[in-house]
Amino acid sequence: MLSLVIQALSYFIYAFGSAWPHFVLAEVVSGVGFAFMAGSLDAWIVDRYQLAGYLDRTDFLFSRAEVSLNTAQILGAVITSWLIGFGLQLPFLLGGLVFLLALVVGWLLVEEQKPTGWSWALRL
Repeated sequence: MLSLVIQALSYFIYAFGSAWPHFVLAEVVSGVGFAFMAGSLDAWIVDRYQLAGYLDRTDFLFSRAEVSLNTAQILGAVITSWLIGFGLQLPFLLGGLVFLLALVVGWLLVEEQKPTGWSWALRL
């Protein structure tokens, strides 16, 4: 969840930045956000999948996720191209708001349940 807040912050820095140092700062903040995000969603999906009793075939999930991600990126590029016609700040503002919306949806809908086989992790 922290990664979503950091990513939203980077988009808002882009939207309101007016000089080169602002954009460098936005890239640094975005890099930190992506570092927090890297692999965490994939690990959560695998844990939930295994908790539901499916112990194999995670490759199917990730291939479907890749198709969905590619489709969303294409749609995002088209929407961004259209939004730029209204102003250069608008795509970044809406992008930041989408990250905050994802934070709210994740906070409300995602429940965290650890598989029972994690007792070893609690002892470390």
